[in-house]
Amino acid sequence: MKVKLSKNFRCTGMVLTGVFAILLFALQGCSKSTPACDSGKTIKTVVNIVSQDFKNDLAAIVGVGGPGMELTDEEWKSIRAGMVIDLENIREHSFDEAECKRKCAANLMIVSGGSKELIPVTYISEINKDTGELKVTLSGLEEYKKSKVAPPMLPE
Repeated sequence: MKVKLSKNFRCTGMVLTGVFAILLFALQGCSKSTPACDSGKTIKTVVNIVSQDFKNDLAAIVGVGGPGMELTDEEWKSIRAGMVIDLENIREHSFDEAECKRKCAANLMIVSGGSKELIPVTYISEINKDTGELKVTLSGLEEYKKSKVAPPMLPE
């Protein structure tokens, strides 16, 4: 038994298939969802950026003494163990689904040696569309460091 389809039915089917394909493409957006501003993965990435930045600054200060005065990994681990770096008052400013980006703001909390500092920062959290990797770009830390009168002195 053969079923004969009308031309109108075939045209409607083709149009519906095309619309469905376009909807799937449009709804796909980011292949992997961009983590929220307050997600553990995003916060951990921001803390790692800040920690690495502090390590580089301290290594530069220690390295001023000349060769053999570099900061060892063990020395950094010991210094870092006495610090708490975290984010407070996290908020999302915008989300661009087409670009897979979130613009966020927070207070960077640094506790070290009994003192606590809050530094206002912004960061952009985005997913690389090709690799699915999370990338975070942090702003505000450099401005804070420039506003400081002088770097802390190291004991001799």
